[in-house]
Amino acid sequence: MAVIYAQGTMVASGTDGRDTIYGDELSNQLWGNGGNDRIYGGAGDDFISGSRGRDRLTGGDGYDGFFFGSSALLGTSTDVITDFNKKYDSILLSKYAFAGIGKANNWLKSSAFWQGTKAHDSNDRIIYNPKNGTVYYDADGTGSKEAIPFAKIGAGRKMSSTDFWVEDL
Repeated sequence: MAVIYAQGTMVASGTDGRDTIYGDELSNQLWGNGGNDRIYGGAGDDFISGSRGRDRLTGGDGYDGFFFGSSALLGTSTDVITDFNKKYDSILLSKYAFAGIGKANNWLKSSAFWQGTKAHDSNDRIIYNPKNGTVYYDADGTGSKEAIPFAKIGAGRKMSSTDFWVEDL
């Protein structure tokens, strides 16, 4: 287990162990890598990625982006975002990992988002379940393949496609 501080730096990366990573007032890039990490963004506008493991992500003050790539789709690592605020924060999705969600460097296409307990048509890829607060990726939108949970943001929210940004990563 390591405790890592990003004081005065822009990028901090964890290890394959269970790390605690702290950002500062700068706009940090904080990467958990492997293990079940706790990542705290601090006061800046941060890019936060838990990567592999079951991580707890806290953006803190500022406009924060919580990134999910291919490791989010392994079905073994649902990260918890403790302070998601749709007014300031975004969930960032890799265009390479999440097929059918839209063009890179753009908001998630509206037809690819659904708020409900499961997909309702074949276009739905990102599903937010307001009953349990979980965000899922559905590769086909039909239910023939099970949707994969990748983030928990809290129950009872009103989410939309503009809470998700498609990254060219």
